[in-house]
Amino acid sequence: MSETSPPRKSRVAWIVCGSLILLACALLFLWRQWAAMTPYQFHGTSYSENKALPDFHLTGQNGHPVKLSDFRGKVVLLEFGFTTCPNICPTSLADLAMINRTLRPEEREKVQVLFVTVDPQRDTPAKLTEYMPFFDEKFLGLTGTPEEIETAARDYGAYYRRLPLPGRPDDYTMDHSTYTYLIDREGRLRVMYDLRKLRDTDDIVRDIRHLQQSS
Repeated sequence: MSETSPPRKSRVAWIVCGSLILLACALLFLWRQWAAMTPYQFHGTSYSENKALPDFHLTGQNGHPVKLSDFRGKVVLLEFGFTTCPNICPTSLADLAMINRTLRPEEREKVQVLFVTVDPQRDTPAKLTEYMPFFDEKFLGLTGTPEEIETAARDYGAYYRRLPLPGRPDDYTMDHSTYTYLIDREGRLRVMYDLRKLRDTDDIVRDIRHLQQSS
């Protein structure tokens, strides 16, 4: 029986290698086609109807008017809270700061975090200017009249109420919902995160990147 010559072995090896490369390319193509047809799965409570949000009118830290439409072209993370909140608000803002730091510098330029106070009586623009940099200098605190805050909260399905403190009739705290809302570059509400989910930094970053690339 004759042995296969070295040149023939070489040709067989090249054919096998080429076939494997073609197979890998075909599988990669099919995977990309499948991925393109499979809807992205967000990591919070998603809004399938891509709810278009009304344009709120509030006041920024510098005292200037601020509208949601001012941030078109950016992905927005928005939450409601108040500066004297003892634990929930600072914790969620710290989580948002971690998310912001995880993004690449060029991605951070296309993201805006908004903190809307539910205690406009105490959270003046000056107070918000003092408070927000504790978490990130680019975070923006918003206040407004009680009516403006109420309208904005209603648009997001957020609630809040004033609670008197026992034995301190002139003092109070605020009870409020604790969700963070992810808004795409067109001003549409896409995802809502609860406090526990907000700590999953990598998942939130994936959602932000998806909106930056697709919306």
